[in-house]
Amino acid sequence: ETSGNVDIQNAIGATGHVFARIRPGGSGEVQVTFQGKLQTMQAVSSSEETINTGDFIKVVDVIGNTLQVERIKPGNEEE
Repeated sequence: ETSGNVDIQNAIGATGHVFARIRPGGSGEVQVTFQGKLQTMQAVSSSEETINTGDFIKVVDVIGNTLQVERIKPGNEEE
């Protein structure tokens, strides 16, 4: 039925990494896994910091077809 459709709202809470750097006020690309598939999506930062390629991120919101993400700082990962 709708199993082939991606519901971008399902990305909230997902983690992944930056594929193309996200600059303050600009957008980049992230790779996150949700709905069982690795997705490359356009993303913006939830703060005014640059998030570099390779940094780990968490999706905190969705604006249209763009993910709003925050950088996961080293040492903040749950053990």
